[in-house]
Amino acid sequence: MKWSIVIVAFLLALGCMVLPATAAPTANAAENVAKLLDTRTCVNCDLHQADLHEADLRGVNLSGANLHNADLSSAMLMAVNLKNANLKAANLTGTIAIVTDLTGADLTDAQLDPALLKKVTLCQTTLPNGHMSDRDCAD
Repeated sequence: MKWSIVIVAFLLALGCMVLPATAAPTANAAENVAKLLDTRTCVNCDLHQADLHEADLRGVNLSGANLHNADLSSAMLMAVNLKNANLKAANLTGTIAIVTDLTGADLTDAQLDPALLKKVTLCQTTLPNGHMSDRDCAD
């Protein structure tokens, strides 16, 4: 009986050490959000789980950025460079994307409304369903 209590206490303590690291954006991601909003560029940077809800991201360069699990809901993505960006499981619901380059981007499991995507470039782009789109690749 005593050992089972010790084991349960150990597992609970271990869980408390592991869960906070995955439950919130990293400090690096928070710093990079500030950098992005200030400089309008964040190439190859970590924005994992970043809160960019309703952000005005017109004209920003996010090529190669890690936006895995980021909240971009209702953001304005006009003339945005998202080449080779990781947008896996990102929340893009209500996001307006116009003249946005998604070449090489990974949108696996992302939530989005295709009706709000206008003149978006898809070339070697992984769609939310895991299929590859080469719609706009040059022959």
